[in-house]
Amino acid sequence: MSFYLIAGVALATLLGLSFYLSRGVWPYHVEGPRGYIRDLLIYNFAPIVPMVAGLVIFLIGQEISPDFALSPARYVLMVIGVLGIFFVRRLPPVASAHARVTAARAARYEAG
Repeated sequence: MSFYLIAGVALATLLGLSFYLSRGVWPYHVEGPRGYIRDLLIYNFAPIVPMVAGLVIFLIGQEISPDFALSPARYVLMVIGVLGIFFVRRLPPVASAHARVTAARAARYEAG
């Protein structure tokens, strides 16, 4: 349980640091600071949804049958999770969020 707490605190710290350091880019986003943060969250967290879903399915399967942990299904769930990361990044909402974030960063770079 303490591992999850430490991981959660580390993730929150890294995310907060990322938001803090990108403050200079916020005004250059098409939808302003709120839009930049929303697009950053979409681009960073949408791709991990298939991985988390696979993990939840694995944990439920392991609770139902302890032999599930040794079955080849765990490898299938890992492959689905990893491939899901690549496929979700190509979905139109996620790709457009990434394009808007990249455009804001480029505009900030061009502004000097």
